[in-house]
Amino acid sequence: MAEKQTSSPFFLARRCHDGDSSYFEIAHVEAHDPSEVIRAPNSSMEALMAFCSAKLGLKLPQCRASDGSPITSESHFGEFDAFHIVDMDAAAGSESSSDSTAAPNILRAGPAPYPILGNIPHIARSFALQTNDLFKEYGPVLLLQIFGGKFHLTNDALVVKKIFENPDRFPKVVVEGPLMHLRRLAGDGLFTANETEENWGIAHRILMPAFGRASIQKYAPEISRSARKFIDNLNKFYGSEKDIPLLNWTTKMTFDAIATCGFAYDFNSLDVEEEAPAITWMVDILTEALNRTQRGSIGNWVNIWAERRYSQNIKNFHHLVEEILDKRRHEPESERAKRQDLLSLMLNSTDAETGKRLSDLNMIYQCVTFLIAGHETTSTLLSWACYMISQHPAVEQKLLEEIDSVLDADPNVPPTMEQIGRLKYTEMIIKEILRMYPPVPAIAKALTQQEELEFRDPENPSTTKKGLTDPSANRIAINIYSLHHNKIYWGDDADKFLPERWTPEAVAARSQKNGAANAFTWLPFSFGSRACIGMQFALLEAKIVLSMLFRQYVFRLSPNAKVTMQTTPSLTLRPEHLFMRMHARLPRTAGSPGSPAGVPPPTHVSSQPEMPSIKSVEAKLNLLVLFGSNTGTCEDVGLKLAHTVETALRGSKVVAFKPLNQGIELLQKHTGPEDAVLVITATYNGQPPDNANHFNRWLDEAKKTNPTALKGVKFAVVGVGNSQWVTFQAFPRKVDNSLELLGAERYMGRGELDMDSSSWEDAMVKWRAGWIAQLIHTFVGDQVNAADVLRASTALPLPPSAYSAAFVDSPAQVHTIAPGAQNWKILNRKELQSRESDRRTVHIELELPDGVTYGAGDHLGVCPRNNALVVQALATRLGFKLNQSVVLTAVRAQSSAGVALPVGSPISLKDILTYYVDITSSPCMSAVAVLADAATDPAEKSTLERLAGADPEDYKKRITGQWKTILELLIEFPSVKLSLDRFLDAVPRMQPRFYSISSSPLENAKSLTITVGVSQSVSPAGRVVDGVCSTFLGGVDPSMDTIVAYVRDLNNKAAPFHLPKDTATPIILIGAGTGLAPFRGFLQERRALKKSGSTLGKAILFFGCRHPSEDYLYGEELEQFKAEGILSDLCVAFSRKSATQKVYCQDVLMSHGEDIWHLVAEQGARIYVCGSAGGLAKGVRAALHKIAVQYGNRSSDLADRWIAALEETGVYVQDVWG
Repeated sequence: MAEKQTSSPFFLARRCHDGDSSYFEIAHVEAHDPSEVIRAPNSSMEALMAFCSAKLGLKLPQCRASDGSPITSESHFGEFDAFHIVDMDAAAGSESSSDSTAAPNILRAGPAPYPILGNIPHIARSFALQTNDLFKEYGPVLLLQIFGGKFHLTNDALVVKKIFENPDRFPKVVVEGPLMHLRRLAGDGLFTANETEENWGIAHRILMPAFGRASIQKYAPEISRSARKFIDNLNKFYGSEKDIPLLNWTTKMTFDAIATCGFAYDFNSLDVEEEAPAITWMVDILTEALNRTQRGSIGNWVNIWAERRYSQNIKNFHHLVEEILDKRRHEPESERAKRQDLLSLMLNSTDAETGKRLSDLNMIYQCVTFLIAGHETTSTLLSWACYMISQHPAVEQKLLEEIDSVLDADPNVPPTMEQIGRLKYTEMIIKEILRMYPPVPAIAKALTQQEELEFRDPENPSTTKKGLTDPSANRIAINIYSLHHNKIYWGDDADKFLPERWTPEAVAARSQKNGAANAFTWLPFSFGSRACIGMQFALLEAKIVLSMLFRQYVFRLSPNAKVTMQTTPSLTLRPEHLFMRMHARLPRTAGSPGSPAGVPPPTHVSSQPEMPSIKSVEAKLNLLVLFGSNTGTCEDVGLKLAHTVETALRGSKVVAFKPLNQGIELLQKHTGPEDAVLVITATYNGQPPDNANHFNRWLDEAKKTNPTALKGVKFAVVGVGNSQWVTFQAFPRKVDNSLELLGAERYMGRGELDMDSSSWEDAMVKWRAGWIAQLIHTFVGDQVNAADVLRASTALPLPPSAYSAAFVDSPAQVHTIAPGAQNWKILNRKELQSRESDRRTVHIELELPDGVTYGAGDHLGVCPRNNALVVQALATRLGFKLNQSVVLTAVRAQSSAGVALPVGSPISLKDILTYYVDITSSPCMSAVAVLADAATDPAEKSTLERLAGADPEDYKKRITGQWKTILELLIEFPSVKLSLDRFLDAVPRMQPRFYSISSSPLENAKSLTITVGVSQSVSPAGRVVDGVCSTFLGGVDPSMDTIVAYVRDLNNKAAPFHLPKDTATPIILIGAGTGLAPFRGFLQERRALKKSGSTLGKAILFFGCRHPSEDYLYGEELEQFKAEGILSDLCVAFSRKSATQKVYCQDVLMSHGEDIWHLVAEQGARIYVCGSAGGLAKGVRAALHKIAVQYGNRSSDLADRWIAALEETGVYVQDVWG
């Protein structure tokens, strides 16, 4: 090959065939002359690379796919007929090229390693600080070495974003480092487990409920008691004259708090001045885990005394936890029944997905994990907070003012959850401390393949650079401390303590500056599935302790203190040599918070004069509200915002209130001078809501084909979500940016409502005030302060009823409940489960109405029917007669969820209560507000107003926590007098229920069947709760009853749930319980096709049920299908047949893994899954992933891509629920 003048050692290769022989053709990327193409023998990848080294002079050749990903194994190599060859050595040594075909640099920046030790001398003294200096010298992605192992280290948020957005490629694998050594103590507990270990998933699912917002708040009283004990004993032992070793005491306090909250076990560490033995063991273990990493295997082997001490400490700690477990197990049953803590969950809970419980050993590991992780973060945080507050008088003053304005003056009165939610400045301090001194300095992830990383250029932060990870590196770590101090993302003042950087305005500005990477600039608790499960507990604990502590005392640094960030080996960034002195505050005086003794109280600014009302503002706005929502939250918030405009601004109106999918044309036309648009939407795992997916596709298409499609539109976007998720605000952010790119003008910056916040509704009210003020400023021109709007809008009355209702004497008419719905005659009903089963499943055969057709795999939409006795009782309580006729008129925009109430013609009250409204669900807060408005008794009105939002926790406890219905509330509060229109405001619309059709029209063209699991459960109050639709269907009388239903054709879906048109295509059917229904129809269809002479492909059915004698649904039919050859193989998983081992569908699927791989990968088999989304579908997907890895020799990433491709092409289709 002639030599080419190029800077890019980049070649193209392809396999060629000549008769029975084959070979490779290799050409330089710039070669056009066929004479410059050379041949290489067709052999292994290793041999080809040797050929390239010898013949082409490449020093480090590597094969890469066309998308740039490296080809890393022989089996992977065999899949490609065309690929690239690059010289990675030349690429690493050259400057980046603007040519898109140039190979990226290998990222090898960093100090040269020492022999044997590697880079340990560069990082051993203080990992966080020393590597922070290395980033300044070598750039944001380092390559370091500890002994023989190499790893990358980064402090760049773009790299962090890639890591957390691709958890399968960057999993947490504990194979080396301090966590590996900690596994001797904590085993496969939540913190030290690998993601592939089953116990991690079981424990995570069992324990997650204990860390939900409602559960966390139950711990507040116990935390307050520990805080009170902490404060009193500090004063008892030290007073104001002695030096307090503060970190020791915050460690005691948080250690006791997690033990009492989690295990109802008191170590009484705070009762003595000395350190408790358990804490000594724990600190020694954590320190030794890091020492062992730095010493290496040889150093650990020769250090006999350290090993003995380490082993004894672990043994002591395990013995202590065993005592805690034994104490609980031997408690009287009456006492154990009262417990609702972490230990009760571990002892009593079964994992819903696997049916397994935690083993005794794993419970020990989980307890150890919580005792370690549950105290370390908060103790470090509290210590740094007291120190930093003492060094910043202005911060201290603001903190004292907030605490004094929110908390009760009596120090013995603990703060309430409502008060804790109002401690906004305290929260800013906590976040800033966690930024400056993150408790855990680094997070490590595995590198499963070579990756291309993009990062900000430190010399020109507006641009980015790219490079490939070193092939020999098996891990990538994030320096959290350095990430939190990265001036590119945090500004030039990143090293300063500034709580004000957490104001909403500062956060919004930072988010706009940093873009999508901003969500990954603050990681004190990590992100994703391996994020700290106890984050909310730690934040709540910190708020309670700081507020109670500074309500009575302030801290001053001791003259004997020499505070530094910990430089001795430690897993956390603790303050060293921190000695503080505690000073009692002077009592509060009118207009002034208490002050440190001997310090005069601060001067206060007089209160502002009363703000004028905005009710006189006239703004003739035409507001278009578009929402995206799966759960209804955005729709509800949107209705509240729309109501505010119409109520607070005279002359304004909401012209339309639509889902985003239905608002595209309206949006394009809404360009008048008085036209305003509000978009409110959520995001689900970064994807749009269901009723916004078409809108999402339209945005993408319009940006390509019509970039001025929205010129003249004036808009604002508000996103609703949970900040705990990395994808928080992903779709709202996309909508906001896309509308601007399409020519629309933003009249207000994007709003964010965080559902994770305990005061998110309060935040919504405040955002609403700012939004109204901005609308007035933009469209009227008046300058109105948001505080004015807030004062006026918080007292707004209820919106007008959605409907007006007029009782008439005209006879009621028959209405279609849902589009296409009609009466169906019931031909047969029979029980499918045996009498030994404690569950019910019924088979129902229905006569097809004239003109109705269906296909095997379609759904039957059934319009539910409320229980007649409940309907009668509700009508009696409301004072209505069921035979009354009423005419409804739509007054304002309404929710599109559920069946639509008929308007304009008479309908009976009985039909409304029976078919159109959901009277069995718990009323939402806005519904309770309707009841409060209608209550005439002052005490009842006050209680209902509290339940309607003033006390969200009481609402959860008394209403949703007890599964209360609207009827039960009406009976509990007899003074509530509801008109029919107000009653309709208080209840949601009925939702149709969909059942997979379990028959084929080819077998019986005049009828169809459905298979229904009858739902029944018991409420926390002990009331039996029946499923509305399934209970009705389970009790229908074929001789008397009909049902209202319609066929939903699934053939219109992107991946239709129907048999392949080519009957010879192999099929794999996977279902559990009533998920068998569509496959019964498929098998009937195959039998009819076989009779007609069609050739059938192989068919395997994997069916999951509990026991062969209880719920083997259609068992005889399935065996007959097998005998007739309709089914090639029948594989049944009985989860309760064995007393010792539960077997599920995915387990049986995995045992046939090799056959499944050949059927799908080689013979083009279609995969169908029907069942629960959380159990079956998730388990099947995991099994397919393992099959692709084990039998297809795919990497984890390629296995994911393979499954995604199956889904995109309709080869892998699912019909799942839940």
